[in-house]
Parts: sequence; structure tokens; C-alpha cells
Amino acid sequence: MARGISVLVVGASLEMSIPLLAGTGFRANLCPVASCALRMLNNQRYQVVLIGLDVPEMKGMKFVNYVRERFPEVALVVVTKPDDLRSAMLAMISGASGYIQTPLRPENVCSSLKSALKRKRLESALSVFIRRRLSTCAAPFAKRRKT
Repeated sequence: MARGISVLVVGASLEMSIPLLAGTGFRANLCPVASCALRMLNNQRYQVVLIGLDVPEMKGMKFVNYVRERFPEVALVVVTKPDDLRSAMLAMISGASGYIQTPLRPENVCSSLKSALKRKRLESALSVFIRRRLSTCAAPFAKRRKT
């Protein structure tokens, strides 16, 4: 079960995923358009954003880039059509944490969202580790410059 994991579902075409997510323990909210999703992201904390690439007001890839830049702590999972592997790969290159192909099945959605969240947590931990290592490596050089 995914108790307590908050998911923002973006795109009217994904409305049917809300009961599916609720049935597997996720807390999900639906935003049919990009402006609604951006308001929700500014006002509430979400761990995962599930996005269809057909979002009105802002094309899916543009939305992926926007959310990745402004909300780097949020895992992004893109929903693509079965024959659209190219969009899935572009989304991953753009910073999505995962993708799911339609039709959405409860076991696929649940495992994909959990995997994306785990990946995002690992990325965050790695980023903290690297920053700490770099600061300890740079410290001797900073001391030398002061003298």
C-alpha cells in the first residue's frame, strides 16, 4: 500500500486514475489543466506528479521542465500512449522520474509511482552527499587563498 503518498494528477484524460490511486492507498488530487496544477503545487506539498502529455494550456514536456525547475523535490511520472516510447524517453531526459504507458493498470501505476519516488529520494540523497564532499574538498583550498 502507498499510505500517505500525495499525488497530483495533471490532465483531464487521467481522471479515471483517481479512483485507481485511492484504491491503492495514494492521496490524489486531479487538475485538468496546467494552471490549476501550478496553483496546487504552490499551495500544497505533493510527492509525485502524474502527468499526461496532453495537458491543456501548457504542452506536457514544457510542463515537465517547468515543474522540474521550480519543484525539484517532486517526482514526475509521465503517462504516454503505448506506441509513444519517444515521448517517454524525452520526458526522462528532461528530468521525469518515470513513465507509464496506457492503459493504466493498478499494479503498474502503483509500482511506477513508488519507483519514481524512490528514485527522487536517491537523487536528493546523492546530491546532498556530493555537495558535502565538494565542500570538504574545497575547504583546504579556501584556507590557502585567505593566507
